[in-house]
Amino acid sequence: MEFTSFGQYLLTAQSPQPNISYQSWCVLSDFTKQNFDIFMNYFLEILQNTEFPSNSKKFALILFNRLFQSEDSNFAINPDIFPNLIQIVLSMFSSNDIELAGLSAELLSNLSILELQDDENCPLISAYAQSLASVSTPSEIYGFSTLLSDICSIFKTNEDEQNMIMTAVLHHLSNQNNENYIKIKLLQISCSIIGQTENRQMIEALAAELINQMNNSSIYSELFNCWSQIVSDFPEFTPFVLQNISQIAINSLENIEAQSSILYFFNSLLCEETAQYFSNLVTLFFPILFKIIAEDEKSFENDATNFLENLIILTSSVYLSPLSGNPIAFIHTIPNGNDYIILIAFCALAKMKITFDLNFIFPKISSQIPRERYMAIRCIKIITKNKQLLDAVNECLLHTSDLIDIQYQVVRLINVLLEVENFPIHNYFDFLLINTMNENPIICSVSFDVLKKSLSFMNQDQIILFTSKILEYFEKCLQNQVLHSNLIKLSTIIQKIAMKLKKSFLPFAKQSQNLLNLMAKIDFDYFIETLLPIVIIAYETENVILLEQICQTEIQILQKNYENDDIVNSVITSFFYIFQLVNIEPYLSVIIPLYFTIFQQTKNLQVLSGFNDVLDSNQEIVKTEFPNLTNLVLQTIEILGNEKIESYEIDYNEKKQTIFNDLSDVILYLVKYSPQSCLIQAAFQYLMILEQQFDDLDSFSFSIIEMIYTLCIIQKDEVYSFLQSYPKIKEMIMEGLNDPNSHDYSQRIISIYGVELF
Repeated sequence: MEFTSFGQYLLTAQSPQPNISYQSWCVLSDFTKQNFDIFMNYFLEILQNTEFPSNSKKFALILFNRLFQSEDSNFAINPDIFPNLIQIVLSMFSSNDIELAGLSAELLSNLSILELQDDENCPLISAYAQSLASVSTPSEIYGFSTLLSDICSIFKTNEDEQNMIMTAVLHHLSNQNNENYIKIKLLQISCSIIGQTENRQMIEALAAELINQMNNSSIYSELFNCWSQIVSDFPEFTPFVLQNISQIAINSLENIEAQSSILYFFNSLLCEETAQYFSNLVTLFFPILFKIIAEDEKSFENDATNFLENLIILTSSVYLSPLSGNPIAFIHTIPNGNDYIILIAFCALAKMKITFDLNFIFPKISSQIPRERYMAIRCIKIITKNKQLLDAVNECLLHTSDLIDIQYQVVRLINVLLEVENFPIHNYFDFLLINTMNENPIICSVSFDVLKKSLSFMNQDQIILFTSKILEYFEKCLQNQVLHSNLIKLSTIIQKIAMKLKKSFLPFAKQSQNLLNLMAKIDFDYFIETLLPIVIIAYETENVILLEQICQTEIQILQKNYENDDIVNSVITSFFYIFQLVNIEPYLSVIIPLYFTIFQQTKNLQVLSGFNDVLDSNQEIVKTEFPNLTNLVLQTIEILGNEKIESYEIDYNEKKQTIFNDLSDVILYLVKYSPQSCLIQAAFQYLMILEQQFDDLDSFSFSIIEMIYTLCIIQKDEVYSFLQSYPKIKEMIMEGLNDPNSHDYSQRIISIYGVELF
């Protein structure tokens, strides 16, 4: 696309006709993603060219900002043009166009975050703070304050940066000519800095300015957020805040726009030192809170209910408080003190572990008012230790409506009750199974998790009853295409049941395998998901003949589909179980070269786990395959060293932990056979990568200690230097003395180097 065409599309994207605007936007969006370098040149030209209207510049900024939000975007900015890019976008702040300044600030924030993540000493924050202090036009102040607001909410600033930022913020806040939209951004910056600084004088100066701003109710939301942060991080300011701000807050509680912030503000003030103060205000607070709660009848929980509950907890124990003795009776005297309010009070009493009559709560589980049901269930969850509630749960489930929030609470309630002694989980199999097919994905997922968890709390008779129901539901899902998506979850539960019952699963084995075979015929994805459950059933019921047949079949599957990671992972995991009962020898001539081929072609690290399983069965392979296994280890180390683990990818983390543990075993097999220098170096690299990529090393404790011991026999001095640099591993070795598995290795390491090293 030529530059003139790009500019024309920017104009047509602004068309009042939706079809024309949408089509132009799609063309621009696709072009931006597919031709980023060209787009970058066009973008810079448009921003610098005074002939382009401001709306075109805004659309160009929106296009750029969307790249940071799009999952399928893959772009890299040339470092050589980065400073120029920043300066050109910054120049938009002086446009006297607030919207243009805001969009520019959003882009600068995205760009700056990338830079600050790569370089902790990057001077951008200081530069932006200095600029904020020096600018005077509304668009410039708004641009820099928006930019710093975003950055300060993500990155911790140092003392110098905090001083520069707050000096600029206080300067602009004190300017009565600045509009509220500017002051809101300045207050957002202030809130972030309060949470980062230890400078009391700075807080005193800010508090004085906040007092001056309290005559402006339009910015109360941000003002009270600042006061909450001050009280939270500088509790010594609490008396000052109570004296100067609390009455304003009480008078403003019905300010809808600021209500949430004010309620949060009061919540932040609740503490033992303020108990008497709030006790004196209970009669003032309760009618206001009851009115707010009554007006927001669609919410099951909100800021008002949270504050009310915490207020009851704090003031009920205060001498001569209106709530001391009988809080429920006092609530009955207040207008709008309905049953929902009383249930909130019961939740507070339950948290305080105060004994009370449960007869009021249980009927509310089947109330016609949804939020009463919700709060009753919540209250029961808090008092789950009470034996009376077990019978009440039956009532709860019988009267559960189709409301999503209620169903979710019931499932979560069952999750809590699982740990109550003698809880009759078998009464709720049908309810949970039905909800694994719920249209709401959250309820579906939680129900599935509770079903899996429940297996840990069932006796054998309950599991057998549960198995019959699972297989019945599995068959129904097979017959209904709409429910096919549930089969994978159910197959996982069947697998877990087989592992729990072991040989006692035998009466269900044939039926389960037949159903799984039918599932496998749906399509290839479903076929993959059945591989492991079928093997687990055969393994747990010790069906060696079937395992031998499966082994031959899965080798053929692997040979044809070795580029499919899911197939490789499932088959290799299956082999782990198969070769515990089946003689591996006849299959080695096929499996070993196949594993090496898969790794060279796909770099699938699951192959390493496969080799570890093979070595556990036949260690002689180390001799015949030493060069190839050494190369496999070195390549695996290189791959793992270049990866960055993401803490939120739980399944991936678990798989990666398994690979690291298996890698340790393979390295030790090789080092013990022939301690070549490349393997010694690989072992040290392994330990360094492990320490860098995992915050918690407990699951690797035995592997690490065994490897350190093996290495210190071969390279005593190098291990000594290594331990000096990695205190976490030294600490782990000491803790290993208390672990039966690691004790001997830890003791030998300590005896080699002496206790003083540790």
